[in-house]
Amino acid sequence: MRTSQRVVAPLAFLCTLVLLTACDLVGEASGPTATGSAAFSPTSTPLLTQPAPTPEPTFLVYKVQPNDKLAKIAKRFKTTVDSIGYWNRTRYKTLDPDSSAYAPDSIKIGWLLRIHPGQTTDGDFVEPTHSPPASPSPSASPSA
Repeated sequence: MRTSQRVVAPLAFLCTLVLLTACDLVGEASGPTATGSAAFSPTSTPLLTQPAPTPEPTFLVYKVQPNDKLAKIAKRFKTTVDSIGYWNRTRYKTLDPDSSAYAPDSIKIGWLLRIHPGQTTDGDFVEPTHSPPASPSPSASPSA
């Protein structure tokens, strides 16, 4: 036997042995066992993860222009004057609907108003925090 034949023959034997072993394992795994059930059944293991947190409301910032009125801005962004007031009451005290200083028509050119288009809120509005609330607030739901 030549040197190349001495290397190829054991390699071929090894490959055949691996192939036969694999076939036997598959055959045994898919066949019934002594209890009558399959020894191997591919199942997907559920991956347990935490759900993604509900994102905070995304506000846009509107810069008050000459001749702007809060009612006009509210209509443009499909919200209410009071909602804009609640969203901005910590920055501009005259926009707080619960305050005796409430004066929604006293907005000034250049003010930066936080607005959540298409959303409304009432007096129970809480400023967004960096952590999600324990339970959703029905008062901060979108208007229909």
